[in-house]
Parts: sequence; structure tokens; C-alpha cells
Amino acid sequence: TYHGDPEFWSLNMDEYQRVYDSKEAATLHFWKPILMLIWAIGVLYMVRSIFATWALRRRERLDPDIVETYQAIRMLFRQFRRAMDTP
Repeated sequence: TYHGDPEFWSLNMDEYQRVYDSKEAATLHFWKPILMLIWAIGVLYMVRSIFATWALRRRERLDPDIVETYQAIRMLFRQFRRAMDTP
């Protein structure tokens, strides 16, 4: 029986241990998948965060050729604007 008075449980420690072990196993059986899911979500979030940080750092680095091309086009537009402003 799972119910009884304290005297019953003090005399039947083997029964108490068996009930306790079964409750502990049931609790672990219930919570283990949930905890593993939470752990997996946490790991996936960390990996996603690492890749996002890596992508942002990579995007911030500008290619020197693109910068030089931009500066050349900007200089050409500036010269064209000056030529159009002269009377």
C-alpha cells in the first residue's frame, strides 16, 4: 500500500524505498526530455548567436577595391557637378 501511518512506514523501510525509487524514476522519466529540449534550444541559440556575430563582423569589413571604386565614382560626380555649376 502507498498509504499508511508513520509507524507502518518506519517498520517497512523496504516498501518505502521501493515507493520512493518508483516516484524518483517517474519524475526523471517525465523531466528528462523536457530538460534535454531546453538544453538543445539553448545550444542552438548559442550557435545561432555565434554565426550572427560572425556574419556582422564579416559584413563590417569593407573590401578595399570597393572603397576605392566608391571614392573614384564620388570624385567623378563631384567634378561633374562642378562642371555643371560653372556659367
